[in-house]
Amino acid sequence: MEKETLRLTVLFESDAFDRKGLFNAVHGRIRALQASGGCTVEAWCIQCRDSFLSRRIRHTVRAPRTDSVTIDGICYHLLWYRFSILDWLAVEKLHCRPFFFGRFLKRAAPRLSVGDLIAAHSLSGGLLARELSKRSGVPYYITWHGSDIHTRPGRNPLIRKETEALTAAATGNFYVSRALMEASAPFPGRKYLLRNGVDERFRPHSEEERKKLRARYELPAECKVVAYAGHFFPVKNTRTLPAIWREVRNRYDDALVFWLIGDGKEAPDVRRALDAAPALPWVDLGNRTPEEMPLLLQCVDVLVLPSHNEGLPLVAMEALSCGCHVVAARVGGLPEILEERDTVAHGPGFAERMATRVAECLSEPGRLAPTQDFSWAETARTELEIYRKCLNCREE
Repeated sequence: MEKETLRLTVLFESDAFDRKGLFNAVHGRIRALQASGGCTVEAWCIQCRDSFLSRRIRHTVRAPRTDSVTIDGICYHLLWYRFSILDWLAVEKLHCRPFFFGRFLKRAAPRLSVGDLIAAHSLSGGLLARELSKRSGVPYYITWHGSDIHTRPGRNPLIRKETEALTAAATGNFYVSRALMEASAPFPGRKYLLRNGVDERFRPHSEEERKKLRARYELPAECKVVAYAGHFFPVKNTRTLPAIWREVRNRYDDALVFWLIGDGKEAPDVRRALDAAPALPWVDLGNRTPEEMPLLLQCVDVLVLPSHNEGLPLVAMEALSCGCHVVAARVGGLPEILEERDTVAHGPGFAERMATRVAECLSEPGRLAPTQDFSWAETARTELEIYRKCLNCREE
């Protein structure tokens, strides 16, 4: 397999119509792998179809029914399954295997063409990869991104058992940070560190370009922007944002505005808390497309990430690449890319200590000069090297 072009089958569950962290990470990987010239990729996205009620409960958007979507020239074949409240109760409350989703996996596997190797992501992708590998004999690797290792297995015995079985059976397991790989200690299997990269659109802009962007978003001259961008889920600890921002306002007297970017379960609570604090100037930007995020981050001075836990959030790497300060909780892989003074340990006074560092960053002149190259090309090179070694060993 040294000189041949590898044929990869990529499997993952996400929402191709509401692209956020996991989808963007997988998309970046696929683009880099194809750009390397060393492989071709056939991508399959497991896509949940929600009813009106489940959309309200799960805070999802209505997705058009189509067999595929093409993004940046990459075709994603969609594998649709209907969200089942019975499956949800079985998994989340009774810790039993889901009936309907299990049937979906068995029906889906025969539909897929398979290449030389299967590259899966997280639990659902891994479950489908295992089913497909049983049928085809093709080896599979799984990439674990964050909550799929550091949170969900600890809360749900069924998910822990399934994760343990998948990591043991997979040919190899990739983890996006050293901290996440350490968190995977209870799970067996061959393990590799494989960080995500950053899209080339996340780069520093000139001051003239930034002035035009700030005008586009109606930002007054000299007004600084503190933002949160991402999911509003419990693990992201977003309910602390109003307290952090109040403390920032107390420590920084010049023109300032706070941005919320994203949506999720906790978003209504955060908005209500901010509405109850009239002294805080804030703007709810809601969900934004991945194409707009490089532009928004050019306007942000400090990105705040107060998470309870993380793998290695793509948005932190993207912000740093744009010259934005990042102040974050000292969790997961964040200390691997941030200076110690920019991470804050959880505990008493967390909001106050976060706010103190944010205010210090706001007082510093100019933008940060990016000091790290989060290269997708290097990620792809490392990944393909591991795959080739695996396939060469099978041929010997």
